[in-house]
Amino acid sequence: MIIQSKRIWIDEQFKPAAILIEENKIKEILPYNVVNIDIDYGNERILPGFIDGHCHGGYGFDTNDANDKILDWKKKLVKEGVTSFLPTTITDDFSTLSKAVNNVKKYMNNKDGSMILGVHLEGPFISPKYHGAQPLKYVCKPNCAYLDQLDKKVIKLITLAPEEDEDGLIEYCVSHGIGGFHGTQ
Repeated sequence: MIIQSKRIWIDEQFKPAAILIEENKIKEILPYNVVNIDIDYGNERILPGFIDGHCHGGYGFDTNDANDKILDWKKKLVKEGVTSFLPTTITDDFSTLSKAVNNVKKYMNNKDGSMILGVHLEGPFISPKYHGAQPLKYVCKPNCAYLDQLDKKVIKLITLAPEEDEDGLIEYCVSHGIGGFHGTQ
């Protein structure tokens, strides 16, 4: 399939172009109005899908709720242009966070709507001094044993306070394939 528009986002600006799509993947960017096309979007904008690395929920669902409403959220996010995302927890008790991580894992392979890339664990390893909207009573020091009880294959990003990391959690995460960290200061 070949689509075209006078306003396709390329190299940080809108340009006229055509896009060759095969098996739901962009294979080539072609000059505008040079090849036979299947759909001409005229002046409509065509942009790449957005990746949201920090979203707690929407449409009546919160990641910490850990229920099947995540499916409705996924379907609605894609209509907003979000093609993949990291459901984000809020600092809470261990049981709630464990259920949230397991719930995200349960629906990661569901193909309807936006693709779930994994979990963004926001806390509980944040600074008590800079906890912001996170509930202070659940904030704790970075702790390898705590994280070891969660499914680390699902966790892709952790918000933590590196200045509080006396247990070597950052190195522990890197050794378990959790590559992203977001500080709280």
